[in-house]
Amino acid sequence: MITEATIFVSNYEETLEFYKNLFKNIITETSSQQFQINVQWNTLKILEEERDEKPYYHFCFLIPKSHFKQAKEYVSKIVPLNTKDGEDEISFMEEIQSFYFYDPSENIVEFMGKDSVDDPVNDIFAPEEVLALNEMSLVTNNLEKTATKLHDKGIIEKEPSEFKASGLIFVSSDNTTVLLSATERTWLFSDKYAKVFPQEINIDGKKIVVTQDKKIQIS
Repeated sequence: MITEATIFVSNYEETLEFYKNLFKNIITETSSQQFQINVQWNTLKILEEERDEKPYYHFCFLIPKSHFKQAKEYVSKIVPLNTKDGEDEISFMEEIQSFYFYDPSENIVEFMGKDSVDDPVNDIFAPEEVLALNEMSLVTNNLEKTATKLHDKGIIEKEPSEFKASGLIFVSSDNTTVLLSATERTWLFSDKYAKVFPQEINIDGKKIVVTQDKKIQIS
């Protein structure tokens, strides 16, 4: 499972206020340049980007499927939802529904409702009902090389040669997924291309780090 992920944002103060409004009391400020979103199963850390670069990422929060409509109404009162062909949501098979929006640092944020985790504590959606950061993008300039490295470290079980050349590999573990993406793909419900930016992802006891010079390290 993804236990923790770290990303960087250029529009820090506005992004902090946005998530305070969106997630309310599951936000923790740990310093003047860092805050974290503490959902039920894991944590997303957001740090201020101190260079001229303006990073952005795709990530997704998991909610019970029965809360999808309520969550969509809740979020749409705070920020406009992204649309595609006139639609502001999408279904993947019958079990999964998603909607998307941008935060002030132009991250592509997704809320996903899944039948497999549809056992909410309360009938009404609230930020405390968000289960997990269940998808985190990991963009690479060399998809095959990175997939091989993740396989060698035991993060990917499947042989990299078995993946189709779709430009996207799903590295899943216990209801969380690292989206290993080639560069220059367009993120769904977005006009933004996948690009490599510094980040960290802790998954199954291993740490994946994208350094400031865009190299991927695994420990």
